[in-house]
Amino acid sequence: MKFYNFFKKNTSKFVERWHSDAFSDRKTAIQIFEDVKKKLRIIPHPYVGWRSAPNQKFKTVNINENGLRSKSLKSLKYKENCFFLGGSVAWGFGASSNEATPAYQIEKILTPSSSHQ
Repeated sequence: MKFYNFFKKNTSKFVERWHSDAFSDRKTAIQIFEDVKKKLRIIPHPYVGWRSAPNQKFKTVNINENGLRSKSLKSLKYKENCFFLGGSVAWGFGASSNEATPAYQIEKILTPSSSHQ
């Protein structure tokens, strides 16, 4: 592991998050970057500043009709449902798919047909 002096001027060795070991491989990191930073359309929101525009589908991100990174809310199966709200972690920033987000993982645990019970 190399350590760099980040206080030096013109340090060209700085490792951006897209080039770090946070992702399984470079191809996945590039795809997430393309989908989230270049393709994903956002719209202003009065309470949170911005949100995803509805109805978007990319390789690593799917946005439903309500602008949420979730399956369609039109097909909810249960009378009681849980919404996972929050910032970048709740949204699943950097996740390689909607199924890899914290909200989806919690949904798997809470769903009655889940094998986790």
